[in-house]
Amino acid sequence: DAIHSVFGSNQNRRIILPKTRIVITDTNNQVNTTPTPTLHYAVKCLQNALLLCQNNNNNNNNNNNNNIFNKQKFFRSNIDLLAIKQAALLQLAYISLILEIPATTISAASELLCILDNASSHYCFLAHTYLSEAHCMLGNINKAIEL
Repeated sequence: DAIHSVFGSNQNRRIILPKTRIVITDTNNQVNTTPTPTLHYAVKCLQNALLLCQNNNNNNNNNNNNNIFNKQKFFRSNIDLLAIKQAALLQLAYISLILEIPATTISAASELLCILDNASSHYCFLAHTYLSEAHCMLGNINKAIEL
């Protein structure tokens, strides 16, 4: 199945995805190439989201003109892009940690800590936690303690 398990209810409901890719065959025993919602697929989607944020931000910077309306629209879109980038980096760090890919976790969490502002204290806490756990996975206990 595409869903491993579900726990909680209402706003606290969480869906757990399987760690491995599930191969689905149709009635003719042919493999269905439709991507399934696995954690590996989530990593690819998050990396794509980060790439789109970067490309969109570069396009906005190149198209900046003196029109006040465009400046306000540009400012709002940059705030939205930053929020998406922060969320994608945090999720990428978490999923990489679950999949035991500490290098990706360290990269994503470190980048997130570089772009965080004071208003995102919960992101900062989680990024530090994931970063420490990734260093523990690599056997860098002293580096994990420093964080």
